[in-house]
Amino acid sequence: MNISFSHNYSKLHGQATARLLSIVRVHRSAMTEKFIDYDTMYPGGRYPLDGETYMVLTFLGCELIPFTTARLWNEEKHRDYSEAIGRDFDVRVKVSVSSEVVFVGHGVECSGGQTCTN
Repeated sequence: MNISFSHNYSKLHGQATARLLSIVRVHRSAMTEKFIDYDTMYPGGRYPLDGETYMVLTFLGCELIPFTTARLWNEEKHRDYSEAIGRDFDVRVKVSVSSEVVFVGHGVECSGGQTCTN
């Protein structure tokens, strides 16, 4: 399974894989500013949390560094993630290579054999 990110968040610490530990349904109004900063900030920006209800997924990375990600809640995704608790995910980060967008898992190779860095 994969967990994909639109940016290279510092919370990920470059971890290539992570085990899903838990899912918590959270209303946006219950999220503290500290949590929002931690979960959404990346170098050069902040990912918007525009919805009302989220799933906060907690992962334990391969280097034993935990991280969370807030994803919009919907029944289907909640069911899928609930069934995946305890499973390992490849952490995929979206990067641009020569105007082509690719997802990098494990942070080493992009399409066309080009080497990518996190």
